[in-house]
Amino acid sequence: MTDAFLTIDWDAYVQKPQMADCSFGEFNTNLSMLWAFRVQFIRSWAPRKDRHVCWPALLPSVHTEQLYVSDSHLNAVMLASHFDTIVLVDAHHDCYGKSWDNAVRNNLHCGNWLAWWLSKRKRRKVVWYHSVGSYTTADEAETIPKLFKRRIEVRPLAALPELRQEFSFPVVHACRSGGWTPPWCDVAWLKWLKETGMELTYLADDGVDPLLRRWTPAETRSFIKQWRAGEEAVASMVTAASNNPLLSFTQPPAGLNPE
Repeated sequence: MTDAFLTIDWDAYVQKPQMADCSFGEFNTNLSMLWAFRVQFIRSWAPRKDRHVCWPALLPSVHTEQLYVSDSHLNAVMLASHFDTIVLVDAHHDCYGKSWDNAVRNNLHCGNWLAWWLSKRKRRKVVWYHSVGSYTTADEAETIPKLFKRRIEVRPLAALPELRQEFSFPVVHACRSGGWTPPWCDVAWLKWLKETGMELTYLADDGVDPLLRRWTPAETRSFIKQWRAGEEAVASMVTAASNNPLLSFTQPPAGLNPE
């Protein structure tokens, strides 16, 4: 039985259309404002039912009481540093990019961390349980860089229960990937974590708390209405001021001064 690092991305278990597979990093703007925009167009995203198969399939091979939790998958780099094998459950392979020179390695992020990890030792390998249908299609495996293709074994997510007795997991990690998973799935995310019965250890993510957000689509739409109302009010003030020859824009009109 091989010791391996187990890392699971929550986006593997959130059903979403492929056209929504875009974010620009995991920082507070994307975790909040991005979804305030997206909810206007896509409100049907929901956790997949097969998420409940995940932990029963994996826990027999887990040999720790501690589950590391973060928002970004980038945290996996630190946790996997002493391993030569990673079992990855994810909608993405996280080996995106074309060059692995020092410039790229100094710009690690959630989309290239696995390529960086592989580049450190030639004997390192990955078993990727690919979640087809959560953003990505089966063709996603074809986008793995040639440099790493032979070192990443791609398996379907449905085959997850078959890995019993194949690996031993002394370190386990789960990330939310809040730039790719909507706030209204956060309650399901927390319940899914608690299904493990493990002690949760939260990793710092530049001020991003993997337990916060938890909006509903209705709350988000309410926020949009308030924001638009405020935007219209400001636009009306600007229009009124610009039509008044007695007002000078040397100073901002009343109510528009950010101070």
